[in-house]
Parts: sequence; C-alpha cells; structure tokens
Amino acid sequence: MLKQPAKMIYDLRQHKSLRKAYLKQQIRNSQFPTRELSELFSEPQQKIESLRREYSELQLSTELKDKVTKKRRETKWNGGGQIGEEIELLYIVTRLLEPDRIIETGVSAGYSTAFILTALKKNGHGQLRSIDLPVYQSDTDPYDEFGSYLPDGEKSGWAIPDGLRDQWELYEGKSSEHLNSILKDWRSIDVFFHDSGHTYHTMRWEYDTAWPHIRPGGVLASDDIYLPRLRDLGDPFGDFAKRENISPITYSEMGILPVSDSGRLRTQKRRAMRRLRDY
Repeated sequence: MLKQPAKMIYDLRQHKSLRKAYLKQQIRNSQFPTRELSELFSEPQQKIESLRREYSELQLSTELKDKVTKKRRETKWNGGGQIGEEIELLYIVTRLLEPDRIIETGVSAGYSTAFILTALKKNGHGQLRSIDLPVYQSDTDPYDEFGSYLPDGEKSGWAIPDGLRDQWELYEGKSSEHLNSILKDWRSIDVFFHDSGHTYHTMRWEYDTAWPHIRPGGVLASDDIYLPRLRDLGDPFGDFAKRENISPITYSEMGILPVSDSGRLRTQKRRAMRRLRDY
C-alpha cells in the first residue's frame, strides 16, 4: 500500500515526458475561448470581453486571499491552494447561461463556489447545491502539494463570504451519497460542475449520472481535466466527450461540454438500449 500518494503525484509531475505533455496541453489552452463562447451562447464577442472585465474587477479574489492568509497566520494550517485562472471560465459561463439550478461536487475552502454564487447574485436568480466530503489537515499526507484540505474545525466552504450564502445549499458527504437524490428532487439542471475526487471512476460516474439531467442548452463543467492523466489513470473527460461526440471548450484545466438536443437524444437511446438488454 502506498503511504504517500500525494508524494507519488509530485514525483509524476517531475517525470520529464509527462511534464512535457502536460505543459504542451496547458499552452494550447492558455488562450481564453472568447470565440467559442460567443458561438455557443450566440452572443457577440464584445459581450464576452465585457464579462471578462467584470470578472477582473471583482474584489472577491482579494477577499478570499485575505481570509486564507489570516487563517494561516492564526493557525498552523498551510492549505488553501490557489485561485486558478480557470475559474474565470466558470464564472463567465454562469453569467452567460443565467442558470436556475447548478450542482457542484467538491467545495473545500469554497473558491469556485464563491465565484459561482457571485455570478448567480449578479444574474438575480439561481440556486447552487454543493456536495463535499471534508478532508482536514490532520487527515492528510504532508506531501500534499495541492493544499485542498480544510483547517481543523472549519466546515466546507468556510471562506465563502456570508453575503453570498443565500442561494447555496451544502450537502456533506460523498457524491455517491447525495448526487442521485438531488437530481431526483430537481429532475432537470442547467449546470453540473465536477471538482471532487479526480479519479477515473469518480469523474466518469459523476458525468454519467448528471448528464441525462442537464437540459439542452445547459453545460457539464469539469475542473482538473488533465490530472488523471498525470496520475496514469486515463482520460475520463476526453473519453466522455468522445462518447458523446462533443468538442469541448477548454481553458487552463477546465473543460466545458454543452448539451444539445441531439446529444440528449443519443443519451435517451443509449438508456433505452440498456433497459432492453437488462430486460
């Protein structure tokens, strides 16, 4: 049994061939997909650029960083990670789509959650339900360079400003414990966002489970889409996109898959065939 899985990931990142492939992919995705978003949402590129300016002018990043810095000073906690540039894509998609119902898996301190909630607040409507299995610093490996663990004694989403919590519900536990019940309650959703366990099984299970419930015109979003490949665990996001015959929109480590009527029809046919085989 591996006693230091995070150190293994770190060693993999140092592997020259893997690191080279990873950096090449990152370079390809370093340009913000303004044109792709314009075409997907039938909005002029000026609208996308306007939302990019809106995002850059938000004080939320500073507020979150200050809160994390204060917590580090006051405690022995050294987590928190970073606010990734890919969050901009998630924020702008939320503003453009103006969703009523979003499901998110994986919260930790609440960086992505806070930006989704900010977008919903600016939209003037929408609800976010998040699922998170809290992991604390005392439970983690000292080699964990991602820093996604929580300070001891804090709850998932502890860094989210109080003024953003009105449109948010948190479900504590695994996605396998809560995702199906939320989907059963809501039936149809506008956005599903994966940011929980980045293993092949977890990512594919969440994609497969949420996909039939995303309305046409909605999107599936996923963070850290290249991380499983660094862990030599395959390419769950790429495989799913190929199965659905969809060209994803990507930026940094974020991937977006739009749901169309034709994609919904393929899913319904696949589920019907599965029921016939099981009959």
